[in-house]
Amino acid sequence: MRILLFFVPFLIFGNIHGQAKTWDILTYSNQPYSKVVLDTLVKDSLQVKVFDKIYKIPVDSIATLRRERESYTGTGILIGVTSGAILGASISGNNKGNGLFTDVGNAMEKVTGLLFGSLLGGLFGGAIGSGLGQDEFYSFVQKTHNEKVDILNEIISDSNLAQKYSNRKIHSGD
Repeated sequence: MRILLFFVPFLIFGNIHGQAKTWDILTYSNQPYSKVVLDTLVKDSLQVKVFDKIYKIPVDSIATLRRERESYTGTGILIGVTSGAILGASISGNNKGNGLFTDVGNAMEKVTGLLFGSLLGGLFGGAIGSGLGQDEFYSFVQKTHNEKVDILNEIISDSNLAQKYSNRKIHSGD
């Protein structure tokens, strides 16, 4: 039972973020494309989606790509506090004996384990969650056309939507 309770937070919060990855694109002419979903490469253009509209951006006009990742700090703290409290309470307060003082001692030890486990779990979970939220950034400034196409193909194949469109990936023949 304790093992099941330990894994409940991971099951609840494990796959909350299943949304498509959105990117911010800046072209050399300072034209921003915000919150776009990278769809596919068609010849020498990157096809992106914004809501229900599709835009084609020439690959050689892209200066930077940036994806701001969500912060997982709060989720990490919540999972850490919950699992730390469960673990701390389950491993403390198991003294055998009879009498009021043994029961009070066990209760105090469980509360201490719960608080200490929550504190350590929250700190550890928050640190891990914070590290998972790093932005992705690609600069195309000094890249050749083929390098840009390779980078874009790799990004598209790694994204959620790309799995559906992976058979459309092409390399231009320069």
